[in-house]
Amino acid sequence: MNDEMTSQSAAADSWSVDLHLRHNSTDELAAIRSILLDSPAVRAVGEGGTVRFAMLRIQTGHGVSKYDVALRDVVNFLHLHASHLHAFTSGGGDVDLVLNHTTISPENSSDKTFDLWLAPELLKQLSLTGIGLRIVGWAEVETNPR
Repeated sequence: MNDEMTSQSAAADSWSVDLHLRHNSTDELAAIRSILLDSPAVRAVGEGGTVRFAMLRIQTGHGVSKYDVALRDVVNFLHLHASHLHAFTSGGGDVDLVLNHTTISPENSSDKTFDLWLAPELLKQLSLTGIGLRIVGWAEVETNPR
C-alpha cells in the first residue's frame, strides 16, 4: 500500500474525543482543568481568556475497534471524575463531550459515510454528570477516486 493510500485511510477513520468546559469564573475553570489534566491521557488543546473556556482532548485515534475501546475509557474517565464534573456543572459551568470524526467520500456521493452507535453506559454517565453531547463529522472529499 502506498503512502498516499495509507494517509487517506487514516484520515478517513480518524476520531477524537474532547471535553469543552465553560464557566464565568476563571478560578472554577482553572480548578476543574487542573483536576482533569492530572489524568495521563488528557491534554489541553485550546483555551480562551475572556471567553472562559477550555478544551481537553481525552482520546484520539484511528479505527472502529480502537474507538469502541476508547469510548469505554471515556465512560471510566467520566465516572472517575463524576463528582468534580457534577460540582462544576451545578456551580454554573457547562461541559460538552465532543465526538469528532473524519470521513472521506467521493465527490457527488450521497452514500452514508458515518454511522455511530453509543452504548447506554456512556449516555447514562453523561446524564448523571450533566454533560451535553455533541457529535461532529468532518468530511474530506476525495477528488481523484481510484
